[in-house]
Amino acid sequence: RGFARFVLRWRPYITPLEEICKRAPVGERAIEVGCGRGMLSVLLFISGKIKNVIGIDISKDAIDVAKDAAAALGAGIDFRRVSSFADWPKDTFDIVFCIDTLHHVAPEIQREFVRRVAGLCAPGCTLIFEDVPPFPWWRPPINTLHDLVVSRQRVHYHHPKEIAEWLATDGFVMIECTLLSRLWYGYYLFV
Repeated sequence: RGFARFVLRWRPYITPLEEICKRAPVGERAIEVGCGRGMLSVLLFISGKIKNVIGIDISKDAIDVAKDAAAALGAGIDFRRVSSFADWPKDTFDIVFCIDTLHHVAPEIQREFVRRVAGLCAPGCTLIFEDVPPFPWWRPPINTLHDLVVSRQRVHYHHPKEIAEWLATDGFVMIECTLLSRLWYGYYLFV
């Protein structure tokens, strides 16, 4: 768990969590798809912005760390390991977060993944979607190296314009599209 603590300690310096939290509305029920070690879910819960949070991720180790963190803070968050779309909750939510996750999904199912994320949204839901763009030219190699070391996996990027088109096809109206930077990492953020 030493490596997990290291990653959690440095995550706020490379991921714009404060920008995500700032845009998160107050809500009753939220889900974070690809919650990893649960940092965003815990932040949203302890801030009082969200009363009921479910975090899902494919990594058992990450979910174990998230559960430990939530228990240590007394945060009643439901962290669940999912191994396929069939394991995803059947409910819909007021707020859906998908942060730094899409590029970890196999390219052949990325479109279906976005469709499934959209399917978690109740009418009037706020979707906050953030991922890594394939530009400028020097950022993807750095992020790819980072993910090979930290996640031990090869990642796959899509242009934000393509993701915006997918979301529009799924019925979403974009109210904000922002490009953000942290150190040498870049992000696009959709609300």
